Amino acid sequence: MAMKLVEGQVALGDYLWFIPSPAKSDKCLVIAHGGKLHGDTTFKAEMTIKFAVRAGLKLKTSAKTALMGQSFNQETVRPGGDCTDYSLAKFIGHPDKSDYVSLLQIMKDRMRSSNGDCPNVVTIRNRSFLKGYSKLIKLSEVQALVKQHDSEITTLLVNACRGENDSQLKLMTATIFGV
Repeated sequence: MAMKLVEGQVALGDYLWFIPSPAKSDKCLVIAHGGKLHGDTTFKAEMTIKFAVRAGLKLKTSAKTALMGQSFNQETVRPGGDCTDYSLAKFIGHPDKSDYVSLLQIMKDRMRSSNGDCPNVVTIRNRSFLKGYSKLIKLSEVQALVKQHDSEITTLLVNACRGENDSQLKLMTATIFGV
C-alpha cells in the first residue's frame, strides 16, 4: 500500500523522494538503509558529505532520531574529496514505522525546537531489489540528483549504515553494478 505524500514532496528520478524543509536549508538529510558497495568504489564529492556513523559500522536509528538528535560528526568528506560509495535502500515505513506525514511533522517539530533549523530530507522511494527491479541507488547518485534538484544544497547528512553488505546484497551489487 502506498504511503500518503505530503505537500512539496517530489520525486527525484525513479528512486528518491525529496521532502523540502519547512524553512529554506542548504542541508539535505539522507534517511536510508545502507551498505558499503562490494569492491573499492569511490566518487568525487561535489558537496560536503557528513556521516552519522563511522565507516564499517551499523547504525540503529529512527527518522525521529535522525532529525531531532543525530550527530553527523563521525566523518566529513569535503567537496573534491574521495567518498566511499554505498548502496541505499528504503527505510521509511520499515523498520522505522514512520510515514511521510509523520516525517513532515517531525521536521516541523525540529523547526520549533531548533530556532528554525531543519534540513531537507531525501528518502528512497521503493524497496527496488525486493520488487525485482534491477537497480539499487548509490550515494553518488543521490548526491547528483539532489544537486540537480537544488543547487543551493551544499551538505548531505547521511543517516545510514556503513558496514559491509550482507552476502545477498554483495551478489546483487556485483551483478547490478559490475563490481
